[in-house]
Amino acid sequence: MADTKAEWRERLQRARRSIDMGTRREAGADVVARLARLREFIGARSVLLYASLGAELDVHALARAAWHARKDVYRPASAEPPPTWVRDDSSPSEPSIEEPLAAGARDVPEGAASSERFALPILLIAPGVGFDAFGRRLGRGRGYYDRAIAALRDAGDVVIVGVAYDAQVVDALPQDPWDQRVDLVVTERRVLVPKPSPHCDPSRPAREEVRDDR
Repeated sequence: MADTKAEWRERLQRARRSIDMGTRREAGADVVARLARLREFIGARSVLLYASLGAELDVHALARAAWHARKDVYRPASAEPPPTWVRDDSSPSEPSIEEPLAAGARDVPEGAASSERFALPILLIAPGVGFDAFGRRLGRGRGYYDRAIAALRDAGDVVIVGVAYDAQVVDALPQDPWDQRVDLVVTERRVLVPKPSPHCDPSRPAREEVRDDR
């Protein structure tokens, strides 16, 4: 059984790479459909997406639903920490969330992508190498999304949704004090509301819940 983060990371990345391309495409479409039905998506004014890399779930099609609903869409301005964001004003017919921007690739006004400038409520869609039943997220080990999530939570009204293949969701992952939990996990099979952990807010749900937003 894997115990350390490095062991879990290797195991879950291997599992993700083993998923064939056809299954990846179907899973991505299923996850986007579930995300678009979430009440948190429907109520959001700003939607922060990621640029899928390698075998990560491709959810860029969610941008179209967000544009049609007149939401602001953002994506990472750089793949390097600290996290910065750029508004994506492409038309709904242009799927432009596929590739990350290099820092400075667009003429972005100073402060335009800072968290305090987002219209509230905010919905952040976060990728991960793995997630567990407590909402713990295992990333690539560089802390990019932990920093992003912490900054956004300081800004106010934000919901963090982790997305992954169902095979990437496990019972429990190791956690460090700086790791940020997610509020929901969406896979091709379910919407998971995490269990509370011993260190989380006791007002959170008392048990694991599978939600089916329609």
